[in-house]
Amino acid sequence: MGSSSAGAVRVSIALGTVAGSTAQISTVTAVVLTNANILHVEARLIVSSNDGHAGYSTLAAFENFTTRVADSIIAKPNLFRHTAILGHFDQGGAYYDSGYVQPLDYFGDGTRVPMLVLSPYTAAGHISHTYDDHVSVVKFIEANWGLPPLTATSLDNLPDPVPSASDPYVPVNRPAIGDLMSLFDFHHPQADPPCIPLYGPQGPNAYPDAGHLPAIPARCVRS
Repeated sequence: MGSSSAGAVRVSIALGTVAGSTAQISTVTAVVLTNANILHVEARLIVSSNDGHAGYSTLAAFENFTTRVADSIIAKPNLFRHTAILGHFDQGGAYYDSGYVQPLDYFGDGTRVPMLVLSPYTAAGHISHTYDDHVSVVKFIEANWGLPPLTATSLDNLPDPVPSASDPYVPVNRPAIGDLMSLFDFHHPQADPPCIPLYGPQGPNAYPDAGHLPAIPARCVRS
């Protein structure tokens, strides 16, 4: 990630919540999109309910899905050392948030949603106060690979935020959205990134479509 002039390591990214099992994955393309609702099983697509959406799924199911996908990559050091995993919701979906909403265009922005970033180049427990948006993922891809904006008028043309002194979430140069680059330290990677613990009141195979999800890697199994 980052520009080659800064000596940064360029990495692939796994986005979101890959249609299909990553249990046997050893290499990935530069950008891989995943979806907790669609699983690719034996050359067919099945609808799942692992996205944590209010009404028909649970956050525990979403956490189980995300943990399995992430651990299947983390357990392969040669793959993970070039990877950033970005896990996020697509929209608020009935989970209210009181955070500042920036008027980016006619359609809004929407309420805040969580994003989890996993990479050897991120600091554990770090919380970003930069105003980011789903388009920040596009800006990140463009910054990482030196690509131009999608169009002359798309939101990825917006500048990076300059935080106000009173509230870091409110940019003084709004409308503005981040490119996620501030989340990474490319000069000090973690030596041995850990697997993610599996938490929850149920066993790991009690979640929706658990039989079709990536297997828990042996080095990540916990008693």
